[in-house]
Amino acid sequence: MIKNYYDILSLKRDATAQEIKEQYKRLVLRWHPRFAKEDQKTAHYHFSQISEAYEILSAPLNRAFYDRHGYLKLK
Repeated sequence: MIKNYYDILSLKRDATAQEIKEQYKRLVLRWHPRFAKEDQKTAHYHFSQISEAYEILSAPLNRAFYDRHGYLKLK
């Protein structure tokens, strides 16, 4: 499955580091398994996807590699 980390975080490709951080915080609070109103499996799935996307996009070298080569080369 090909993942688009920008879509997961609902961001544009030209988002700044600050925008990435703010959107991550918003989504983590929304989908954290303790606080989500949805069932645990759904919340955990979204939470892990958001965390993975933030891990890649928050690190400048990883983000540059992802932007240049995509998800398949990243893994």
